[in-house]
Amino acid sequence: MSNADAAPARPVLNFQLSPNFCSWMAEQQISLAFTTYQSSRLFVLGLDEADQLVSCERGFRRCMGLFCTDQTIWIATEHQVWRLENGLSADHAGKYDRVFVPRESFVTGTLDAHDLVVDADERIVLVNTRFSCLATLNPMYHFVPVWKPPFISAIAAGDRCHLNGLALRDGSPRYVTACGKNDAPEGWRSTAVASSMLLLTSWCSMACACPIRLGGTATSSGCSTQAPGTSAL
Repeated sequence: MSNADAAPARPVLNFQLSPNFCSWMAEQQISLAFTTYQSSRLFVLGLDEADQLVSCERGFRRCMGLFCTDQTIWIATEHQVWRLENGLSADHAGKYDRVFVPRESFVTGTLDAHDLVVDADERIVLVNTRFSCLATLNPMYHFVPVWKPPFISAIAAGDRCHLNGLALRDGSPRYVTACGKNDAPEGWRSTAVASSMLLLTSWCSMACACPIRLGGTATSSGCSTQAPGTSAL
């Protein structure tokens, strides 16, 4: 095989750490996981027996939203939400104390899900950035919107206010961040620096959930909605 046919070399990964980063991780007895959509990677950082940094990375296309428990990782990617489970038993002895293996995926279509959480009822709640709402998963539809900011007039593609962050309070979604009070497609881009905001969800008022199948109209409990400008999968 000629050099021209050889596979390109993988890029070298370098981490620059704060001086006390490893000692802080050892003191807290934690590992760290994070995503980067620019390189479509999930990174997990931990420590070896000498408290030196150990890193692992895996490819997930355009991964963003991430939620972790002791045994499970949920990750939102370009068209899917993946569930990874720890495959090691509790009495396993070895170099690693967790090995997360993909076990399930849900097809969502393109939602640009910047964040996700699992609430007290073990329901996945996504920040559906493309449709300017919070949404849950459904086996028959791409997503089910359950909350939108009061200034958003419709569940429609267009990333109107760039919803991006979500935090729980007492097991329920409570705090959401956005980049502007806008109701026009991509309207947040002109005001993002000056208009970023923290929103409080009215979770108790989310009684009407309308399933969305991208590229068509879906109806549930007398509630219908159209997802314009999208393509069927």
